[in-house]
Amino acid sequence: MPEGKIDIRDLRDGNFLWLDKAALKLVSLKAGNRGVSVYSWLCYYANIRGQDCFPSMKTLARHCNVSSRTVMRTIKRLESIGIVAIDRTKGKGNVYHLLNAPTSDMGVTRVVTPLSPLPVTPMSPEQDLIEQDISKKTVASLFQIERKPSPAELKALTALFLELKDRIDLVLFVKTYRKKHGSVPAPAVMINVCDQFKAQGQGVRKAWPWFERVVRAEAGLFNAAEQVREHEEIKKQPVSIGHVLSQMALQT
Repeated sequence: MPEGKIDIRDLRDGNFLWLDKAALKLVSLKAGNRGVSVYSWLCYYANIRGQDCFPSMKTLARHCNVSSRTVMRTIKRLESIGIVAIDRTKGKGNVYHLLNAPTSDMGVTRVVTPLSPLPVTPMSPEQDLIEQDISKKTVASLFQIERKPSPAELKALTALFLELKDRIDLVLFVKTYRKKHGSVPAPAVMINVCDQFKAQGQGVRKAWPWFERVVRAEAGLFNAAEQVREHEEIKKQPVSIGHVLSQMALQT
């Protein structure tokens, strides 16, 4: 036995995920390991009191390291065994309700009582994920090397990245854009493009290629305008005596 104090995990900070044992056993039996993986992430996102959540297929696929089609099939399986109920609304994302496990004798599923004890922390798992993945710190880190956003731009970007997260992962988009093009778009460009995207609503069917095309176009216009502005600023600067003498020497 190692010397010194043994630290036992402290559940009071709310950073642990609780799963109902009966539900987990049923999912494992009826839906296998993939079902357990998808179900666990639904529990991670679930609202504490209502036991509902609305992560996108793309988000779940990324967490489970499978395709969106596989996640879709798995969720249908969870629905068929009576452990998840789904609200489907045309034009909007699905809302998933976590159900109590059916009783072993009657096979009846009772709807929505909390599957886990209420943590001491007031922050829900979904809020906690947002704080970790889409926060001011995360967004700021994307732009701090080439183009550091102003406080107002950082606030706007954080709100937009969060608002659009169910349609496109903009954190991943900016990282991919930097890798592909060698630099990130200016914060003002991203804000402008996000506003255009919101204005078009559901008219944009494939968000990623749309962002790729529009960001490149807007970045080109922005960079050209920046070059003109920098040139005008240089023209306004006073000419040094040394520069004048060097130019005269070149002409003689």
